[in-house]
Amino acid sequence: MTGNTYYMDKLQGHLRREGKFWIYEGNFDLNGAYITRLPDNLIVNGHFSLSNAAISKLPKNLKVRGNLYLNNTPISEIPEDLTVEGDLNLERTKIKKLPGGLKLNGSLNLKDTPLESIPERLKVPGNLDLSGTKITKIPEGLRLGGSLFLRNTQITVLPSNLRVPGDLDLMGTPISVLPENLRLGGSLILLNTRIESLPEKLHVPGNLDLSYTKIQKLPHGLRLGGKLCLCGSRITELPENLYVPGDLDLSDTQMLKLPKRLRLGGSLDLTRSKIMELPENLYVPGDLYLWNTSITSVPDSLQVGGKIFSLTTFDNAATDVSRAVAIEFFKSMFQEVVPEVTANVHVKSDLRSSSRPEKETASRVSPEKQPALRQFG
Repeated sequence: MTGNTYYMDKLQGHLRREGKFWIYEGNFDLNGAYITRLPDNLIVNGHFSLSNAAISKLPKNLKVRGNLYLNNTPISEIPEDLTVEGDLNLERTKIKKLPGGLKLNGSLNLKDTPLESIPERLKVPGNLDLSGTKITKIPEGLRLGGSLFLRNTQITVLPSNLRVPGDLDLMGTPISVLPENLRLGGSLILLNTRIESLPEKLHVPGNLDLSYTKIQKLPHGLRLGGKLCLCGSRITELPENLYVPGDLDLSDTQMLKLPKRLRLGGSLDLTRSKIMELPENLYVPGDLYLWNTSITSVPDSLQVGGKIFSLTTFDNAATDVSRAVAIEFFKSMFQEVVPEVTANVHVKSDLRSSSRPEKETASRVSPEKQPALRQFG
């Protein structure tokens, strides 16, 4: 008995015949099965997994009431009459094109396939992942209900009317310009792209990642809803009234100064940046990272809701607190004996909690009470 015959017999033993339809009740898992064909007019009333199976062709008029998993199979074609009421996972298959009448009620995953194009009026109620495909163009008629992932594709232009209710991920693409009317509902990831500028009055409700881009300045009227990551970018200045509701990452940038009216909602990372001083009245609700910077002192008006992390020797006593945190960090990493740092550290008003805005002339800080170093992001 061949493997295919075995699985066909096993499958039909669980099927119910109604007219021309074969019905399977519940979730059906054929992950890794040596099965090469299935009966036509099959209805699966649940999730259907054919991941890693030997099947290379789907039956006619297949209907799946849940998710359909075809990842890591030799499937190269999707029938016009396929209906999937959940997600369709085609990752690492041999699919080169999709049928124009594809019926789908969830997300569509085509990551790492040889896909070359998508239908002009494709509708995906969930997320669409085209990362690592050979696609070079997104049709004007594409309709999405979630996020769009285009990582490591050769996309150079986006539709002028593109609307993405979720995240838009363009990491590693050669795209250099975004449409002026781009509308987003989540984050925008432009890491390692050729983007040099952003549309005026761009609204990003989530995070904005411009790491390692050629961006030198941010557009007028930029609105953010989360973090702003400019790590390794060519940014040289920030808007004077910039508001970042989340963390701001300026590590490995060439910026020389921060705007005087910068407002933050999270942490500030200046690791290996060229910034030499902090503006007066700067308020950082989260942590302040000053690793490997040239900052030698902090203003008396600085307020930090979290902790300052630095190995730099400041001209004032606030550095002792930062050094204590760093020493605790290295103790936890290497389990080595580190000389004690005195618990009686006199802090001028350089390091103040947001919960205690009043000026303090001196306080005692115990290194044992310092938290472990938290990773930014």
